Amino acid sequence: MAAVVTALGVSVGPITEVVKAVVVSLILRPLGYLVHHKRNVDELREKMVTLEHQKTSVQRLMDVARDRGQDIKEEVSSWISKVNATKEAITVRALDVADQQNNGCLLDCRARYSVGKGAKIKIDEVNDLLRERDQFGDTVSIPPTAPRVIEFMPLMPNFQVFEPTNLAMNQIREALEDKKFNLVGVYGMGGVGKTTLMKAMAKQLNNKGVFDRVVMVTVSQNPILKNIQNGIAENLGYKFSEEDESVRASRLSERIKQEARILIILDDVWEELPLREVGIPFGDKDDCSVIITTRLLDVCGDMNAQCNVEVKDLPEADAFRLFRMIAGEECVDSSKRYDVAKEVVKECGGLPVAIVTVGKALRNKDRTVWVDAITQLKEVIPSRIPGMLPRVFSSIKYSYDRLQNLETQLCFLFCCLFPEDFIISEDDLLPYVLGENIFEATETMKKARNRLHTVLETLKWSCLLLNVDEKQGCVRMHDVVRDVAIWIAKEDHGFIVEVGKGLKEWPDNMKNLQKCKRLSLMHNKISKLPEQMSSYFQLMTTLSLRHNPKIEIPSESFEGMISLKVLDLQYTNIPSIPPSFSKLTELRVLRLAIMRGKIDLSLLGNMKKLEMLHLSHCYLRTLPQEIGGLTNLKYLDLSRNYSLIIPRKVLSRLSRLEEIDLSECFNEWEIEGSEESSKACLSEVASLSDLTKLNLEVSNIKCLSSAIPIRWENLTQFWIMFQRFEFIVDLTSAMMPPRRWDRYSAGMCFSRLTFPELFNWAKGLLGRTEYLYFTHCRGLKNIYPGLSGGGNGLNKLQSLEIEACEDLEHILFAEEGSTVHTLAFNRLEEFTLVNIQNLRKIYHGRFLKGSLENLRILSIDRCHNLKHIFEMSMAQGLPQLEEIRISTCDGLEEIFMKNEGEDKEGKVVLPRLRVLQLKSLPNFSTVCQVVSLRDFPVFESLFIYKCPNLKRLPISLSRESTPRLREIFVEETWFNQLEWDKRSDKLHLQELDKVKFVKTVWEYMDAEEVCDGHVNQEI
Repeated sequence: MAAVVTALGVSVGPITEVVKAVVVSLILRPLGYLVHHKRNVDELREKMVTLEHQKTSVQRLMDVARDRGQDIKEEVSSWISKVNATKEAITVRALDVADQQNNGCLLDCRARYSVGKGAKIKIDEVNDLLRERDQFGDTVSIPPTAPRVIEFMPLMPNFQVFEPTNLAMNQIREALEDKKFNLVGVYGMGGVGKTTLMKAMAKQLNNKGVFDRVVMVTVSQNPILKNIQNGIAENLGYKFSEEDESVRASRLSERIKQEARILIILDDVWEELPLREVGIPFGDKDDCSVIITTRLLDVCGDMNAQCNVEVKDLPEADAFRLFRMIAGEECVDSSKRYDVAKEVVKECGGLPVAIVTVGKALRNKDRTVWVDAITQLKEVIPSRIPGMLPRVFSSIKYSYDRLQNLETQLCFLFCCLFPEDFIISEDDLLPYVLGENIFEATETMKKARNRLHTVLETLKWSCLLLNVDEKQGCVRMHDVVRDVAIWIAKEDHGFIVEVGKGLKEWPDNMKNLQKCKRLSLMHNKISKLPEQMSSYFQLMTTLSLRHNPKIEIPSESFEGMISLKVLDLQYTNIPSIPPSFSKLTELRVLRLAIMRGKIDLSLLGNMKKLEMLHLSHCYLRTLPQEIGGLTNLKYLDLSRNYSLIIPRKVLSRLSRLEEIDLSECFNEWEIEGSEESSKACLSEVASLSDLTKLNLEVSNIKCLSSAIPIRWENLTQFWIMFQRFEFIVDLTSAMMPPRRWDRYSAGMCFSRLTFPELFNWAKGLLGRTEYLYFTHCRGLKNIYPGLSGGGNGLNKLQSLEIEACEDLEHILFAEEGSTVHTLAFNRLEEFTLVNIQNLRKIYHGRFLKGSLENLRILSIDRCHNLKHIFEMSMAQGLPQLEEIRISTCDGLEEIFMKNEGEDKEGKVVLPRLRVLQLKSLPNFSTVCQVVSLRDFPVFESLFIYKCPNLKRLPISLSRESTPRLREIFVEETWFNQLEWDKRSDKLHLQELDKVKFVKTVWEYMDAEEVCDGHVNQEI
């Protein structure tokens, strides 16, 4: 042997040493596992304690970061997941067994060897985790991308840049460009258009890149420092975890300093505002500029504004142009009205708010009405409204007088009960108008809601209320209009409005209260009500003490308030209901929320006329039988009473109920026939035949498979959640679906349950559902036909979201060879699939043309078994598809799959596709094999990240194919290695600066937000 080795020219000595080392390693290492098994287990215990301490430390840092609205780094979240996986693998039981072996209970060499080896492997894993922990240190988060609030801020629909507006904008721009001026004051009379001008200016400065961040918040006449701080913070994507104003100011200042160039606009300032107390680092940061808008030039002086810009009223020619636009050009230019129109405009005095409100009121009215308007506009303004010019008052008062009826006028006046700049929802306003029976002919809640909506539309059309674009069904009052409304309400209708004044004691001027019919003391700090108010409030019909957070109500406070119909005590934290509540027999609306103590609801038993009862978040334990005696109730809100028990035969007596909210409260519904329980049966809610609106949670899954006689023929709005709560330690943290569900009228959610065979009542509700959400459910093989009743294809459904349902194999499934073809999901617009490991296909079999034809948004994430999304037959059946977002699907190869025998000349037709996003798809190679993808007339944004098998751009991005292309976000190395049909296409993209290179997943996520903003703005 040695001779052979020598002949080969290899030294024997080195080979011997190598063999020796290998042999020693093979013998000594296993021997070490056996001999040192106890030491290894003890060391592993110590390492695990250290790792647990480090995990606790990191989680605390993560909690603080989340409280501040920051995003957790991907490597930190991954580290926590790996720590949890290691902990699960190293169970307490395994270590106990090791101890028993160490103590001689299991004297088995093989077992000791196994324990010693396993412990050593785990020690190495834990050491790796501890080293990884050291690498990221205490930096666990990244600052969130601030929302692009300014970019999407709505402007008044009638906004025009007239001469004074243009002059003011130029002066402001010049002042900001001059580095000497960091504080600019913009002043002008109320209604001249300062706020609208600054919104337009903010958008302009933001879009042109003069500032990296532009923030605009409203201060108002009675400023609340925390609200101002919150407004700025929300614009910057920051969230406070502190309550102390000075600490918040310090945090906010540090956050503002992170911005390179920032402009902060403080709108509607009435007095000197200490910027440092707010948290604006004015003077400490050179690139922080501030603009204030105010009616008072003195305020600019008090705040040491370095440059003051006046917003002047419109000259006669511009005022007339605006009036023609609002009142109607044909109407104004007619020979009968032209001269009168000139006179009307003159009386409006060049103030946009006056011109717009009067113009709206006169639109389509005859000449006599126009002549009469001149007379009324010349009436003198009351001198008691500070800062109000006569022509502004008379213009708004005229528009108010021209409203078609008293109910519309009263709805307008009720809006002034709320704080300045308050966003008023229809739900906020409805209790007041319903309680005072403003809509006399409306017998049902639904009719009242419809009527209120119509009235608010009328008021918006009259420009007496402002629309809130980002919140459906909400309005806001211009501060000038609100001042006039408060005056009218007080003089003509017995209103007293002392809202947000910081009052700590009950108002002293009791004489003024004797004729008061409606009193609003919202958003104050009143500590105690008077002992008896009967001598002052015998005429009172509405009382709102909402948001007086620590108010005390003496036992006899409500004695003698015989006319009271609406009482709003939300967010007052009263410790108990006073006995005098039992005397409020005329009350029709009672609103309670956020109570501090045990509440005796039995005192409400005498309120037989009560129609609306709001008891949200009152920490109720049991619903008393007396509530069942309130047989006129149409609305009941018991939401967020997490420990509430509803006994039997309470709800079933409320036969006139039309709306009931039982979300996040009682969910342990029994089935009829289970006599051993005293809790309410689901059949009691099912028996309420007048219900039109229902929010409900059910933890007893047997209800789904039970024959419950449902009488919900009138039910049009519902949110029903079926969820097993035993999986969740804290009921308040129970799974809730994404917040976008509230865009829909009817929704159902299924969480953490194994699906039984559904009874017909449940299938019937599914057939009426618009939004459907599943998470962590078992037993579901498909959604259709598995959950459909009566053969319907769930064609009311508009949004479907499914997450972590491990048994799901198909969404739509039709048997092979079936001759019955179904139309399915033909109204579905949004479709989201997340973490469905066994999903094989979106649909299987044949479905009628029109299925999925309204799909707009498709999102798929972590569905690793999917190889393709659709078959080629669907390539021309998705005419509304706007967004495709696919990420982390390891098995995905293409979006449209061409089957054998299909037309080779097939074409992918997606005429409305705007966004294509492909992320972390290791096997993805094409949208569709063979077929050329061209002609996407509205396509805007392409995102590709970590798709190594994709060798060409998934769609043609030539000038002809995608004329509206905005940008593409890709990795630079990937882009440079692409194959191109025409090299000119690549040059075209680069020349137009449309290609944005991303290096990290964080840059990629920022790019997604930019795209989302563009898409949401235009939809």
